[in-house]
Amino acid sequence: MLLSELIKLLPNKNLKVINDTNFNTFALYSWDGNRQLVPLYDETFIDEILEAKKISCILTSKKIFQKISKKGKEKKSYIIANNCYSIFYKLHLKLFELKNKNVEKTEIHPSANIHKSAFIDSYGVSIGENSSVGANCTVLRGTVIKKNCKIYSNVILGEDGFDIRNIENEQIVIPHLGKVIINDNVDIQSGSVVIKAIFDTSTKISESVKIGSKVVVSHSAKIGEKTRICAGSTICGNVAVGKNCYLGPNSTISHNLKVGDNSKISIGSSVVSNVPKNKVFTGYFAMEHQKFLRNYIKQNK
Repeated sequence: MLLSELIKLLPNKNLKVINDTNFNTFALYSWDGNRQLVPLYDETFIDEILEAKKISCILTSKKIFQKISKKGKEKKSYIIANNCYSIFYKLHLKLFELKNKNVEKTEIHPSANIHKSAFIDSYGVSIGENSSVGANCTVLRGTVIKKNCKIYSNVILGEDGFDIRNIENEQIVIPHLGKVIINDNVDIQSGSVVIKAIFDTSTKISESVKIGSKVVVSHSAKIGEKTRICAGSTICGNVAVGKNCYLGPNSTISHNLKVGDNSKISIGSSVVSNVPKNKVFTGYFAMEHQKFLRNYIKQNK
């Protein structure tokens, strides 16, 4: 969509477009997607946002726009708004309304096995061949389940996540526009929840991932092939977990982090920093495993 078309969704707001162009998705800085439209509320982040290749459009205030260099103004496209924070989410709400008017009917492969007590949204769901959906599951629009997947009982796929924004002094739960993609040969055990992306991107579970009971995979998370996520774990928003990882029971990965390939998170650990590949992280707050053991021994001498 062109920026000039987008601002027509809020005709009563004083919005100005500079360097009109198309964008693919809304996003927050460092989030997933290409040709992003992002809000810029804080001049501290001007240089980082101007250098980000995946960002093509910026919604900002006149005051911050004036602080951007001439080269920066030519490099990106802009919407200028008096209250860019509020406008960003109001535009998202309008796009949400538009998208939900144009959702295709659900498609379920004849070989799929759907329990009679499961709820499958009539629109916007795709379930592939030889996949099964267990008792009392909820599969909402925006969910794609590919081949040979096993969804156990009481699983929820495609629900909105906990994203609360204060828009003009009113707290609003932001509706989620994106998808959940469950790739081939994935198992998701009972009581787990996989949340769709907030903006028009996807939460992705890659091939042969195995997810235990009562796991939460939040909006826009990416889980790499053959990763195992044990019961009770929480993967927060926009987390990227690599291939062949192991997340122990009741582990938590904080938002916007990366866990490298072949890494292991020990039972009960809370991860608040990026995890390099081939590492074991342990503790609260989690650190490299050997460092954790040295600290533990030192404290208990």
